[in-house]
This record gives sequence, structure tokens and C-alpha cells, in this order.
Amino acid sequence: MAKQQASGTGVEVAPLLIIGILTLVALSLWLWRGTNLQTSARPSSLVVLAPGGSVQPPPPRPAVETELRVPVLPEGVVSSHWRPRAVAVKSRSGVKKTGAATAQNQPHSEAAPQSEAVLLRPDGSELGLTLVPQVQRNIKRRLERVRVPYGAVVLMDVHSGAIKAWVEHQEAGEPAGEGNGLTRAVAPAASVFKIVTAAALLESGAQPETETCFHGGHHSITRKMLNNSAKDTECESLAMSLARSSNVAFGKQAVQRLSAGALTATAEDLFFGKALPFDVQAAPSAVNIGNTDLALARAAAGFVGTTLSPLHGAALAAAVANQGVLMHPYLVSSDSLQPGRVRTPKAIGRVMSGSVARDLREMMALTLTDGTGRLQFRSWPKALEKIQVAGKTGTLVRNVDGVYRHYTWFVGFAPAEDPQIAVAALAVNGKKWRIRGPSLARHALASWFLSAQGRAARSDKSAAQRPAHEPRSSPAPAAVIR
Repeated sequence: MAKQQASGTGVEVAPLLIIGILTLVALSLWLWRGTNLQTSARPSSLVVLAPGGSVQPPPPRPAVETELRVPVLPEGVVSSHWRPRAVAVKSRSGVKKTGAATAQNQPHSEAAPQSEAVLLRPDGSELGLTLVPQVQRNIKRRLERVRVPYGAVVLMDVHSGAIKAWVEHQEAGEPAGEGNGLTRAVAPAASVFKIVTAAALLESGAQPETETCFHGGHHSITRKMLNNSAKDTECESLAMSLARSSNVAFGKQAVQRLSAGALTATAEDLFFGKALPFDVQAAPSAVNIGNTDLALARAAAGFVGTTLSPLHGAALAAAVANQGVLMHPYLVSSDSLQPGRVRTPKAIGRVMSGSVARDLREMMALTLTDGTGRLQFRSWPKALEKIQVAGKTGTLVRNVDGVYRHYTWFVGFAPAEDPQIAVAALAVNGKKWRIRGPSLARHALASWFLSAQGRAARSDKSAAQRPAHEPRSSPAPAAVIR
């Protein structure tokens, strides 16, 4: 009886053992297959075996995109709708108040410092701008006070391309001011184009000391003026001809050394006839040079064939100041919809040789010491008397469809010996004078250098150049800009 029970128990246990063993084997196979699939789906982080058996490094992982994507802004929206960034400032009583951001009170971040100016979208998000509110307001007030039919100012950081001032004003009811814009190449380039001609002449082998004798040409150039004559009693170097904006001297040099194609090629290198990449829709400045000697001479002097926008004028000056390298101009520095992304300054490229740019800088400095800009900068604020400015003036009258327009330009940079900021100022007057381009440029540059950012830039530069034993002088008081 006992044996039967034992044998019965043995019969019942054996199938259970077999089932258990099979279950463990199946589970092990399932686990092994899953692990193998995961391993084969994941690329090796150690090595990659090439077909020949050589060991290759693993492919690089794609970099995380950090560059800001900037939308193209409509014309006029920034100059009319920008505003200072509002920040919370704690008062002495401990109550937080809201005020405009300045260099002193804005929150600081090493990675991406907050902009002082912003542009708000309808949904409440904001674009950070490179503008300096204090400078913007000073220039805008000046334009409104003089009631110029049209006035425009662009200040551009020479080394980064950041736009520090972007101001325009059109007086209501003034036909002379209609049709202009900061990115519109409507105004004639006038004598500002002599910068381009000078660059082409220097590239052709002319030197700043190359002399030309001439006569006449203050308001026009005739064919007879281009021929050598006993009347040619005025003789100037190329450098002095640029400073004094001598029309016939430039016309004769262009006819002797250049062709229409060569001058056009230099102009195109400097983005005439091309759209300048920018955050706002921008029209290209025009260049159309005729093939006759007279047409070439008149275009070289700035009488005909070319137009210029204030944006392009500032970029042209910045390229000369930056040793011939043109930086990508930009207004937008951040976007609240793209946290973590930053705007990195970029070079468009070299637009002239370093030697040509160096010669042009020295030649343009003569405009303010011995040339057409000397009188306009006499009232430079005393606090800035050590800062020298370099530039080029331009003046031209147009009477189209019964509307009289007197265009005056100033395109330049400062300090002349170590440029930091470039400026383009355009004033369009009717028959009644309101303000000239050089005076507007002087006011804009003074506003910049007396602003917190301008003073900081000057202080940093002075500290870098000051000997270790020289004591730091107290900062100059801010002057009142009128």
C-alpha cells in the first residue's frame, strides 16, 4: 500500500518538473532575444568596424542648434514701434517699481545679456533689439524739433554689425520728405560715392599723394573740364580731393585710370546693385554708369547713376573702418519664443583690401580737419574733444515733378584712429533749410559717446591702452545734447 502511494507521487511530480524546466528555457530565450534587438538597434558608442577591418571613430552626434532664427521684419516697424525694455527696480523703501532698462539696472547674464530695447508682437512675445534707448530718443527729439521734411540716422557697431540707433522722421505735409526710408535707396548717393571711386582708384595703383590739376566743377562737370588746360591752376592730392570733394579732380582721375566696368565692379563689391542682408526688408542701392568719358566722370564724382540708403551708408563706412571687412548688420538680438538661442555676429566678407581700407580711413579723417566737414563739427561737445571723427559729406539738389529736394549726407566713423561706431545721416530739406546731414551726424555721434554704452566702450578702450602705473581719471560728466 505504501509503495503504491510513493510511486503515485513520483508520477505526479515528474510532469511538473519538465514543465518548469521548459518554462525557464523559454523565458531565457525571450530575454536573450530582446537584449540582442536592443543592442543591435543602438549604434556603438565605442568603435565602428569599417569593411576593411579598420577601426573608425563613431559618427559625431548632431550639434544642438543655438543660432537665433530671425524673421524678416516689415519696413518701418522697428523705427516706429520699438520701446525700452521694462524692468523691475527696487526702490529705497523696498517697493518694486517698473522702469526702462539701462546699462546700470538691466539684469545681467553672461550667456545672453538682456536687450535694452524690445519690439512687442501682438501675442505678447518680444524681440530683443540692439538699439540704445537713450540714443534713440535723443536723435528722435532732435529731428522732431527742427521739423526737417525727412531725416534718418543709422549707428552701427563697426566690429559686430549691431545697429545702435535706427531713427527716422518725416514731417507731415512736406512733399520733400515723401518716399524716403532707412532701407530705401531713394536718395542720390551724391559725393558719398567718391568713397567707392577712391577705393577703385587706389586698387588701380593710385596713391593718396597722387596729384591732379583741374579747374571749375563745383556744381557740374563738362567735357572741356576733363581735358588738361592752362586753366588747371588748382592742384590737389587724391586724399585732399576726397576731403574737399573736388568733383573735376575725381572725374579726371576716373577717366585716366578706370573704365565704367571697373568702377561698377568696385561698386558691386561694396554692395551697390545687391541686396544687403538685414533683418528688415532692404532695397539695393543702384549703380548705373554710362560708357562715355563724361558719363564716367560724372558718376565717379557722384552727380549721376547711383543711389544710397541710410543702412547701406552706415555699412559702407563700417567696412572702411573695419579694415575692409563688412559685418552682417543686425537689429534683432533675441526672441522670447526662442529661449537659449543667441545672435552671433558674422562677417559678410572682405569687400576691399586692408591697405585700401587703411588709406581710405586716413583720407576720410582729412574731411573733418581740412575738408567739407570741418565747420559742421566745430561745436563738438567739450567732453568729446579728444575723439576725432572721419567721414565723407555729400550734397545734391533734385527738382522732380515740381518738388524741390536738397539732399545732404554724412557717412563716417569714430574715433578716427581706432573706430568703434559708424554713422550714416541723411537730411532732405525743401527750399527752407532745417538741418544738414553732417550736423545730424554730429548730434548722433555725441549722443552715442555720451550714453552709458558709449562711455563704457571708451572706458574699456582707455583701460586697455593705459599703462599700469597711470591712475584712472574720473569719468567726464554727461553733456546735454541740444
